[in-house]
Amino acid sequence: GDFDAEVILHEYTHGLSSRLVGAGVGIWNLQSWGLSEGWSDFYALALLSEPEDDVDANYVEGGYVTFGYRGLMENYYYGIRRYPYSTDLTKSPLTFKDIDPSQTSSHPGVPRSPNYRFDPAQASEVHNQGEVWCAMLWEARSNLIRKHGFAVGNRLVLQLVTDGLKLSPPNPNWTEARNAILQADLVNNEGRNQNELWAAFAK
Repeated sequence: GDFDAEVILHEYTHGLSSRLVGAGVGIWNLQSWGLSEGWSDFYALALLSEPEDDVDANYVEGGYVTFGYRGLMENYYYGIRRYPYSTDLTKSPLTFKDIDPSQTSSHPGVPRSPNYRFDPAQASEVHNQGEVWCAMLWEARSNLIRKHGFAVGNRLVLQLVTDGLKLSPPNPNWTEARNAILQADLVNNEGRNQNELWAAFAK
């Protein structure tokens, strides 16, 4: 893992989120842990992105470190998660319902990493929740890059998510974390990106 920059950035982001969320009071509730895993994936991918990247392509967390993991040779498609991150729901199908064991779907027809069998009981596991939250943030990032271009859009979404951490209460649930990002845009930009952010979360 020390040779995979995505892993390093993921773990450093746990330090960031644990210090900023709720003024550093702590993250210990289940949904908050799930959010924390999602923030960590998101920062790693966004910080390592490049201007020529297609915002609608597939991106993977931990591709380098997972080569041969449990026999996985498709490491640069799945990485360490069930699906690649993508704005395309036929490749990255997870939505908010997928953190609920009673509502999650196996998403028939969408290729899933061979290392993860469908188990509804695992829907609320923190890394599985995080995969959903990162997908939401990735959608918001894509919308802002489409609107502002890469240089401004990528920096803007990182700033909004970071300020959203600061505006979140201790142990936020998902709607509180979402609302903190929306509030950050109201404070920083007079709400000029509300449509793009709401569209991402609604999707």
